[in-house]
Amino acid sequence: MLFNIVNEQVSQEFAILDALAALSRNCDGDFGV
Repeated sequence: MLFNIVNEQVSQEFAILDALAALSRNCDGDFGV
């Protein structure tokens, strides 16, 4: 049970990181990445 909660939270954080990575690829000129 506890592992499921932690696992879900980690997957959400990875989804956020993935979205940020997609944004930085789209706007790499704006941020100079």
